[in-house]
Parts: sequence; structure tokens; C-alpha cells
Amino acid sequence: MGHSYPHPATRDRTSSNRLIGKLYIGLGVILLVPAMTHAYVGWFSRYMADDYCTVGVLRVSGFTQSQVYWYTSWSGRFAFTFFVNVAELIGPGVVRFLPAAIILLWLAALVFLIHRMLYTLGYQSHTGIVLSLAAVILLGTLWGAPNIYQSIYWQTGLLTYVVPLVLLSGYLGWLLLRRPRQQLGRAGWAMIVASTAMAFVIGGFSETNLSLQTLTLLMLLIVSIYQVRRGSIVGDRWLIAGGLVGSLAAAILIIAAPGNDVRQGLMPTPSGMVEWLGRTAWDVLLFANRGLQRLTLTTALVTMVPLLLAFFPARENAHRYQGKTGELRKWGTLVLLIPLTTAFLMFATIAPYEYAVSTYPDGRVLVTTQFVLVAGLAAWGFVAGMLARAVLPLSITAKPVLIGAVWIAALIPISVGVVRATRHSLDPLADAQEFAITWDQRDETIHRAVERGEKAMAVRSLNHMGGLAEIGRDPNEWINRCVAQTYGLKTVEAK
Repeated sequence: MGHSYPHPATRDRTSSNRLIGKLYIGLGVILLVPAMTHAYVGWFSRYMADDYCTVGVLRVSGFTQSQVYWYTSWSGRFAFTFFVNVAELIGPGVVRFLPAAIILLWLAALVFLIHRMLYTLGYQSHTGIVLSLAAVILLGTLWGAPNIYQSIYWQTGLLTYVVPLVLLSGYLGWLLLRRPRQQLGRAGWAMIVASTAMAFVIGGFSETNLSLQTLTLLMLLIVSIYQVRRGSIVGDRWLIAGGLVGSLAAAILIIAAPGNDVRQGLMPTPSGMVEWLGRTAWDVLLFANRGLQRLTLTTALVTMVPLLLAFFPARENAHRYQGKTGELRKWGTLVLLIPLTTAFLMFATIAPYEYAVSTYPDGRVLVTTQFVLVAGLAAWGFVAGMLARAVLPLSITAKPVLIGAVWIAALIPISVGVVRATRHSLDPLADAQEFAITWDQRDETIHRAVERGEKAMAVRSLNHMGGLAEIGRDPNEWINRCVAQTYGLKTVEAK
């Protein structure tokens, strides 16, 4: 029997594709270095500021009554209250694991979401491309976060603003899964209920994420209803609609919380609608301007890497997008729509805070806005690369010499960006290590005093990490009272 062998050109092309695939995986690993450094710094996280308040109420009131207390006395963020109490039931040691665990879960959720998005757009993605896109989005978000300590290393900030971003990323990827066309039987209704429940829980972490989630689902629902592409899945729009219902239900529960009146009593009177919308729009422009000017290299990196990944894909797939009218129309439309969509979503992340506080948001809140901006830049860079690839002849986009030359030139800004982002992530390391050592010493001292039956203590006040409150000289200060409640003391004050 005769044997058939692949054509030499086919073997060369396959070998080249494997090499490019390995290089892209390597690129993704390199881009992940700053995020992994943040995970290491997070090992030195300890309880800070509001953490003591949630721990103290949990210790005194128990798990169930703690949920009731916060909902009726301070905030309607029901999902945050639930999960922060779950973490606190494990003990203070869990805090040091949270940053690394959440960053890894965020990476996994982004990989899943990007893979599903590219598949939905008809793009045959490679593992290395998806990993690199997820890594560059993480790099840009963490590098540009206005207050990285409050966003990543502080348990309350991490659970309030970053965890819902992780869950939302995974949830959106789940919505984009392709499912067999079927009528809504028991299985279909069960999935709709699951979609509603997931959106409800994710929306309960913070008003910031809830606003972003609701607008995102609304946009997806509009796209789903009006899409005419052959092979669209009927069930998907029902899942999205279920998610939108869950998101709105979460909004009703949060808005109806009696604790909002208590909290709002400490805030300025909300502005009128016109002034509120105007101030929010101005905040979006201010944030974008500050970020793009302060982080020019970050912006270039987040845009350039996706553009090059799209422009130089696996060679056997290049001809699928070359010069086809449908491809030109699809990618060209996305190039125009992505900036507008990004602006609307950034608006959604700032509007709740501006309404409640009538001022520019705190740094920990703006990590959500930074994520939306970076994701928008990365998406725009990728579709711009796809558009350029569809316009230019195949002889250019698939030429190995050109691919090599461009990537070698790109390695310079990529390397500089990764090094700077890594150095930035290491900036708080020395302070974080010192804080962890002194916190552990103080914690041990307080526990020993409590065991001896002491009820009032004067202890060392530690560094104000990330601008967060620390024990002061006034025993009636809120942070002092929360620390005292956490340890079972009557009063605590700074020496």
C-alpha cells in the first residue's frame, strides 16, 4: 500500500505555525509577570480599616444577624456582606491568600471570555493569542489602578470591586457559549433561572459593578435581538434577558436597603439629574485624560500587543479574512463602535458614585473604570489589526520576514513596559512587609492581653497603608471601636 506524505510547503507552514504559537504563549507568560508580582505582594496583606468593622459585627452578632445589620444599618451590598463574612469565618489568615487567588481566577475568567468572544466573531483563536490578550488586559488594569493597595491588597476593596469583575467576566463568557438550538423546555428554563441567579448575585457586590453589568447586559440583549447572522442561537437572548432581570432585581434590593438612608445622611445631597449626568461625563473625560497622559506606555502596550496578535495570526487561517467584504464590514464597524461602547461603560462605572457622593470617585472605585478602559483599548487594537489584515494583501500579512522584523521591533516597548509594570508592582513591597510584621506583632500582643482578661488597651498605630484608617488616640473613633469589637475589648487607642 502506498503512503501519502504532506507537501514540503505544508510541513513548513505547520512548523512555522507551531513556532508562532509557542512564541505567543511565551509572550503571554512574560506579560503575566507584573500580575504575579502583585500576587506575591498580596501575601503581606492583613486586616485594615473597614475589615475590622465587618469582623467585629460578625463576632458579636453571628453570620445571619450580621447580614441583617449591614443591610438595615449601612449598605444594601448583600453579596459583598455575605462573601466577606464567609472569608472572615475562615479567619484572618485567608487575607494573605486572597490577592493571588483572585488574580489567578481573573486570568482564567478573562481567558474564557476572550476565547468565547473571538469564537462568536468567527475568529479561530490560538491559545497563545488568548493568553496574551488576557495577560495584557490584567497588566494594564493593575498598572493603571489609581489606588492599587485599596483595590487589591485590602480585603474590603478587593471583594467590593475586583471580585465582581472576575465573576462578571466569567458570566459573560458563559453567556456566549454556543448551545444547540432548542425550544425552552425544562433544561432551557433551568439555564435561564441559573443566568438570572448568577447576575443577581454578581450585581449584589457594589453599585459600581451593578451599573456596569446592567448596561452590558442591555447592550448584549439589543445585539442579540437584532443580530441576523446565520446560526444565531435562539436560547442565548433568553439567557441574556434572564441575566438582565437578575441584575434589575439586585438593583431593587440594593436601592431598597434601609441602610442607604443612614449612609446617605453622611453624604452631600444628590445633585439634580442634569447636573449629575454632566458631572459624571466630566469625570469620565478627566479619568481618561489623566490615565492616557500618565500611562502613555501602558496605553501603547495595551493597544499594540492585541493589534499585532490580530495582524500576524496562524498563517493557515490568514486567507479566511483577506479582502472579503463581510470581514471588512464586520471589523470596520467594530473599530467605530468599540470607543463609543467603552465610553458608555466607563460612564456606568462612575455614575453611581457621583450620584451618591457628588465628587470624583475614590481610587478603589476607579479600578473598575480602569478595567473597562483597558479592555476597550485592547479590543480596539485587536479589531484594528483584523481590519488592517483584511485590507492588506496576503503576501504582506503572511510573510515570515516581516512577521519576525515587526515582532523584534515590538519587543523593545513590550520589554520596557513589562519591566516598568513589574517595578511598579514591587513599589509597595517593602512597606507591605513591614506592615505585616508589625501587624502580626500587635495582633499577638492584643490576643495575649485579652487572654489575661484586659478590656482596655493602648497599642501601636501602624502605617496608614493605601490611605486607609488606622487606630488613633480617640477611643470613640470608628476605627478604634471596630478594632475593639473585633478583639472583644471595651476600648482601644493608640499609644
